[in-house]
Amino acid sequence: MSLGDIIIWGSDTMDSELFVGRNRELQQLMEYYRQCCDRNINCAVLLYGWRRVGKSAFVRRFVGKVGGIVISCSWISDPRTFLIHVLDVMKRLCPRRLVEEYMHYVDEEDKMIVLRKAFEFFVRSSEELGKKLAVALDEFHILVDKLSYRIARETKKRKEVVESDILWLLREFLESKHVFWILLTSIGWAKLKEMYFSEAKGEKPLSGVVIKMRLDPLSREESIELAMKLNPLVTREIAEVIYEVSGGIPRIIEILSPNYRSGESPIALALKLTKQGQFDEVFENIVKFIAEVSKRDYTVFVEVLKAMTINGNTPEAIAKSLHMDRVLVYNILEDLRKMDILEKKKVKGRVYYSLKYPLLRAWLELRIEPRKTIIETLASELGITAESYIRELFEEYLRKRETMRLYDDDKGTFLAGTAKVLQIKVMEVYSRERIAERLHGLQNADLIIVDENNEEWLVEVKATLKPITTKEVRELAEKCRKLDIGRGILIQLGLGNIELGASAEAVRQGMIIITREGIRLLAKKIGMPKY
Repeated sequence: MSLGDIIIWGSDTMDSELFVGRNRELQQLMEYYRQCCDRNINCAVLLYGWRRVGKSAFVRRFVGKVGGIVISCSWISDPRTFLIHVLDVMKRLCPRRLVEEYMHYVDEEDKMIVLRKAFEFFVRSSEELGKKLAVALDEFHILVDKLSYRIARETKKRKEVVESDILWLLREFLESKHVFWILLTSIGWAKLKEMYFSEAKGEKPLSGVVIKMRLDPLSREESIELAMKLNPLVTREIAEVIYEVSGGIPRIIEILSPNYRSGESPIALALKLTKQGQFDEVFENIVKFIAEVSKRDYTVFVEVLKAMTINGNTPEAIAKSLHMDRVLVYNILEDLRKMDILEKKKVKGRVYYSLKYPLLRAWLELRIEPRKTIIETLASELGITAESYIRELFEEYLRKRETMRLYDDDKGTFLAGTAKVLQIKVMEVYSRERIAERLHGLQNADLIIVDENNEEWLVEVKATLKPITTKEVRELAEKCRKLDIGRGILIQLGLGNIELGASAEAVRQGMIIITREGIRLLAKKIGMPKY
């Protein structure tokens, strides 16, 4: 039996102490199962989501409650192998005579008949057991792809024709209602729709017979709970940063949290572990998986992703840097988007792509040639929020008891002309809970700090493509007055500029603006990764 396979009958073995969250999703899947058992509806679920998001563990937990089998399909490339493997795994559960009956089909020359018998065996097993068997095919699309390739090669048929035949065969068993089927895949919905539900192909064998169910990364609270369970040294504040760095991906949390030590910066830790290669297995497998599904070379995807970290996030910039055709680069970026690795947005007619996996950019910068040093890797590109980065920056000045000091130049490079010098001795950085108490729910704020004169500073962070406006400066000043807070700081971490009027208004209101370059300089002085 492969390590990816499991057969359980009502043992509930996956309710381990560290299995966190997923209760809502588990209840939803359980409801589908009950509807299948009681009303013969919703007997096939297509479960999809990012790689390493915990789909396999989730399904094993479900199977542990209702009884059934999880089969890892990624290594199976032949119908005969599939049938033999199914019989071998199921022999502990099914009557011996049933297994022996189906063993006779192993030598059948027609591979489609062999495949039919493999699926049919699950139906017969459910009938023998008197209970609907839950059958989960993990990475089922790889099974379909490899089987269709093998059969097409032997029958001299086109692969697309054989793949269609396999999907229609699968549909027949999904519609039979004798088994509760779960088809797991790491393909994004856009790609799944293109492969199995596209109207352009004129046939949609999976349409109408599968319930689509997406498994997202862990929520903020679930991620925090997992991080704190994995390491008692992880406080809630640290766990929140770990969540933002990890994006809620359980495997990344499982690497980050146990390695944390008191007083350590979780951002610096993430970069250090990335540089050490701790996340190589996670990200190499993601890119290899995309390459396999999209039928493009692994190195092509890596080169395009790497170019995003160096030359920009538009097809034009990437194509120019790689000396590639823009249309080709656009198609590669679209493959990545369809696999849920990139997000796409349009701003004033231009197309921009951004990475969904928070640590992927850091991995590309630190592990793929040409490599950057840790200090050159931008903390914002870990995917954490701008507010969390600024909090980390102020806390680092507090930990090291250093005075935060920043001088502007004649061009307003660092303080946008709002002050000649900014000098703060940070004595306290309010926790998120303390900020909520201070504001009484009447206002919101990114950060409140206290200096050596016991004076509070209200800090707001902007990290978008839009400029800082005069209106935003006035709103910050008004908020300070309402809260009786003496000073206000507006930080521009995005790629937007700062309106001339905004700088003048800040001077009139006694507010200070810190530019992106100013924050980079402050970070460099304290040894923090630059934003």
